[in-house]
Amino acid sequence: MKIGIIPNLSKDADLKITGCLYHWLKEKQDIQVILNENIASIISESCEGCTQELMFASSDVIIVLGGDGTLLSVARLATIYNVPLFGINLGHLGFLTQAELSNMFEELDKFLAGEYTI
Repeated sequence: MKIGIIPNLSKDADLKITGCLYHWLKEKQDIQVILNENIASIISESCEGCTQELMFASSDVIIVLGGDGTLLSVARLATIYNVPLFGINLGHLGFLTQAELSNMFEELDKFLAGEYTI
């Protein structure tokens, strides 16, 4: 499975959450993590980044770190490529997101186990 990660840089300015999520996913079997080239160079020296267009075209799902506004912004692009999104709320309200920061790993485990409907 190929999973893209798109963070809201104003809500994860130091990329700690993105980096933590990246390393957590890399420990899983059969998962390739895809990052924007600018973010990849900050997160890990061994991670090759790609263009945003390539991320959308090659991802099976994209994890969006931010709030509803971030999710809606990414959704506009995701519809072109027909790629589903998994939102993790880093803001105050997250009506459209699937998980909160406090339970993101639990909810992602459920997603990876096939316990989500797309």
